[in-house]
Amino acid sequence: MENQPLLPQLSYKENVSKKMTLHLFLQIIGKIRLKMTPRKNHWWYLTEYIGTSGFTTGPVPYNSGADQFDISIKVLKHQLEVSTNQGDFEHF
Repeated sequence: MENQPLLPQLSYKENVSKKMTLHLFLQIIGKIRLKMTPRKNHWWYLTEYIGTSGFTTGPVPYNSGADQFDISIKVLKHQLEVSTNQGDFEHF
């Protein structure tokens, strides 16, 4: 078997608009988390996490901390998803 790359070649010039879109979406969900999460020491509580299907905010409190939601960017589905611990779910 020949030496085949594990990942496909990605051309930067052809993907600049996709990179910028992802960058802006990550900024938006970061700002939402910043606004909704109670302040803690440093900025560690604002981390966006990388998962097997994309990026997520992890649980974000709302309703005075009684409920939680999370925002996920599903890279392979090209979707942004918002779900709550109450079972509500929306995506676009």
